[in-house]
Amino acid sequence: MGIIESYNLSSSNKLILYPTDDVRASRNWARALNQANIGVFITTYSEALTFAPDFASFHQIIIDHYGDPDLVYPLCRGLRSQFSLPILLVTHATNERFHLQAYELGVEECISKPIGKPLFTTKVLSWLRQVGVS
Repeated sequence: MGIIESYNLSSSNKLILYPTDDVRASRNWARALNQANIGVFITTYSEALTFAPDFASFHQIIIDHYGDPDLVYPLCRGLRSQFSLPILLVTHATNERFHLQAYELGVEECISKPIGKPLFTTKVLSWLRQVGVS
């Protein structure tokens, strides 16, 4: 189906598509967002590009990047071509060139790891306010 895991979907009016290249590591971030009453759909990079539910129900996309930088570029490009939702990229990559390329491919914000859960959650909530979801 495309969704690997989901968190807090029935009681939240804030929904995030969360493609990741490390599902296990992303669970902690999904739980942190869940505590802020944000619903999260975790999926893989490849599934995010082919997954076809009602994307109108999502309010934001967060790409959680752990591995090869070259794998995240097609995802950014593909998601931007399909959606006008804010895309946040959470990454350990510190190379300025990597960040610039991500912005050029349509990412609204690059969030550098390590980052604490309170700041991460606050950034996500701030972007949700930008699309009128509070």
